[in-house]
Amino acid sequence: PPEARKEAEKLAARFFASDTGIKARQSSWRRVEYGFLIKANPEILGEKVISGKMDLIFLHEGNLYLVDYKTDKTENPQNHREQLLLYKEAARKLFGAQFPAAEIITLVYYLRSGNIAEIT
Repeated sequence: PPEARKEAEKLAARFFASDTGIKARQSSWRRVEYGFLIKANPEILGEKVISGKMDLIFLHEGNLYLVDYKTDKTENPQNHREQLLLYKEAARKLFGAQFPAAEIITLVYYLRSGNIAEIT
């Protein structure tokens, strides 16, 4: 429907106008909708395989920014902490050799409000 498309374009424009969106656009290295399948840290999750899709990961000033978009009506970043920490582990395994000095900064970006929260 045209209304849904307009809303999606509005949400995307808000992100790209944000500080994080500007950094992402300026980045010479980024991956969007990056699917992965990794073996989990056995000390944390036992012998499990994790699959997921990183909405956005990009390099900016030597750090990797991992952004997960959310459409939640109620913003509680801690609801997504476990997911983002698993994605951070995946990013470390997948890109750590390529960017050994990079800190991985995990962010939840709320599309409805434009608010962003770092998950540590």
